Amino acid sequence: MNLDNIREYARHLHLRDVEVVEIEEDGQHLRIRIAPSQSAAPQLAGAQPKPEERKASLPGVVRSESLGWMRTSDPQQLPKAIAAGDVVSKGQLLALLEMDGALTTVLAPSDGVVEAVLATDGDRIDYGKPLFQLKPAQR
Repeated sequence: MNLDNIREYARHLHLRDVEVVEIEEDGQHLRIRIAPSQSAAPQLAGAQPKPEERKASLPGVVRSESLGWMRTSDPQQLPKAIAAGDVVSKGQLLALLEMDGALTTVLAPSDGVVEAVLATDGDRIDYGKPLFQLKPAQR
């Protein structure tokens, strides 16, 4: 069992709203627990979501597809941190997630303008965590 296998297991769990799984492979035991998604959480009648929850549920939210520590800049790959107001292109590197020395890219899903940066450098990032709010480009 290696880090890539563990990431893949966790990604599948998150996508299927599974909270806990235990895996035993080659004498190794692994237990992965994923926090339930917001959509699965019960809502109280009349309860209003917090401002950050409202923003995170809007279209254009770029969410993490991996685990790691947020890196908003890197001397070789991302010399300047993305900020609110920046115009980005589909596929543009927005940030990096670092896990055990490996870097995973966070890419812009479409052309647009960054309305908000929802995570900061050094934050611990889980699957599905909102990272950026993008306003789609006008056509």
